[in-house]
Amino acid sequence: MLFATSLALAQVPKPAETPRAPNPADARKVNGGDSSRSQAKPGSREIQDVLKFGIFERSFTQQRNYTNAYVQVTASATIIQPDSGKRSIPLFWDGGGTWKVRFSPDVIGAWNWSVNSSDPGLNGANGSFHCVSSTNHGGITAMTGFPYHFQHQDGTPYWLFGDTQWEAFADDPGQGLSASSVSNYFTIRAGQGYNYVHSEIIGLVRSSQIDAKGREQPAFHDYRAETINPAYFDEADARLRQAIRWASRWV
Repeated sequence: MLFATSLALAQVPKPAETPRAPNPADARKVNGGDSSRSQAKPGSREIQDVLKFGIFERSFTQQRNYTNAYVQVTASATIIQPDSGKRSIPLFWDGGGTWKVRFSPDVIGAWNWSVNSSDPGLNGANGSFHCVSSTNHGGITAMTGFPYHFQHQDGTPYWLFGDTQWEAFADDPGQGLSASSVSNYFTIRAGQGYNYVHSEIIGLVRSSQIDAKGREQPAFHDYRAETINPAYFDEADARLRQAIRWASRWV
């Protein structure tokens, strides 16, 4: 996602149904699938099934210690699709010694991946997964033959109808802006038939959250030094996943 981004909330809502807030227990469910299904145990060589337009995610552990791994380590995954085409996906730092790759396959069949990194604990990791058919519609793209309109990756038309909430990922106690109020906002907007929200991952006015212990969690501890705070992005990820869960309920 970009720092200024659009969140798919609900596509083509069914007016006869009353929307129900997503169950927190479904936190890992994305696009009709469960992201945990696509994660093999460390060291496992099992071939996983990943839903088409679902989520493949894999975690890795760096070997060396760094003062700022986010800027000191380079890591990317080369992903080879069933027709032998190649894609390069950067790994992202998830705090501590953990790195992850996250990817949404769009072709059914066997995929292979390998990691190239400056850290020896990440470099050379490799594996496979099998993309299987699903009822997911995929992301939003320009409509084939009609570039001023939109469609899902599978060709299903998408009529964009949404709202702007620049601070959907920030907290502001003075305005009652919190994870709970944003969740309620998503629920209300989805119930009204809205299918996207224009927002910023890192806001120009506010770019911090308040965690469960009342501590402020800024997006960056030091912006100029590029010391990011994974806790902020973990919460942003959770809010984004709720928006996507609305999409899977209403498509």
